[in-house]
Amino acid sequence: MRYLIGTNIKMYLGYRESLRWLADMNRDVPETDLADAALFPPMLSLVNGRDLISKRNISLGAQNVCWSHEGPYTGEISPLVLRELGIPYAELGHHERRLYFNETDRTVAKKISAALFCGLKTLVCVGEDADRRDSGAEEFARDQIQALLAGNSDAPPERLVVAYEPRWAIGVAEAAPPEHARRCCDAIRGKLVEIFGPENGREIRIIYGGSVKLEDAADMLEQKNINGLFIGRAALDTKNFAKVVEIAARQAEADQNGGGAARRPASKKPRAAKKPRL
Repeated sequence: MRYLIGTNIKMYLGYRESLRWLADMNRDVPETDLADAALFPPMLSLVNGRDLISKRNISLGAQNVCWSHEGPYTGEISPLVLRELGIPYAELGHHERRLYFNETDRTVAKKISAALFCGLKTLVCVGEDADRRDSGAEEFARDQIQALLAGNSDAPPERLVVAYEPRWAIGVAEAAPPEHARRCCDAIRGKLVEIFGPENGREIRIIYGGSVKLEDAADMLEQKNINGLFIGRAALDTKNFAKVVEIAARQAEADQNGGGAARRPASKKPRAAKKPRL
């Protein structure tokens, strides 16, 4: 399976800054058949930014889309327009969309259906609040996958990515422990197999996002059912992001050669404090 390393830079860069960032990503990210990169810059930079990407394993995506491809929805972005522009990805259901814009499972599910209908690849964000961290996280992940994806059980698996992002691990000092991420991604995989069938359910990529540090990337990618990472503001450093793509490519190669087949359990080594987060 090709790994996926993604990043959403939200509103941290202006228009011209975003274009420079995309050009630097195209320069720094290694071109490889083992790992893909998905970049989600501010919306307006997608139009000219697509011309700055030449490497076949780098794709662009929108941070949000409307639940309809047309209609009286002032200020919204149609998934059909994204397809027309040649933008392959849409990110849907991020915690901040739920927190600040009152999105619910119902509205996110409608957006997923619209994006898939218009031919986009859909990156679906799921994850529990802090009160579910120690009890019920796996059940919450399964229930959320059911609510968001059960209505799209005929979707091609290559057009779906699930990003497990526990809300309590977003924008903090430490990522979720790899063992916790593995358990929840295992639960997500089980629900995907239930909805899409054994073959297709195992082909959908599951990635982890939430305060991953560069030195944590290898440990996280070695966990079973984690097929990539979704990186935060540290991806503004394009060379840093490129290093994570290299780590993902090495893990994919190890999997292909049988060395990563067992996908060892979470590392127990102590974590260093106050390191830059991804």
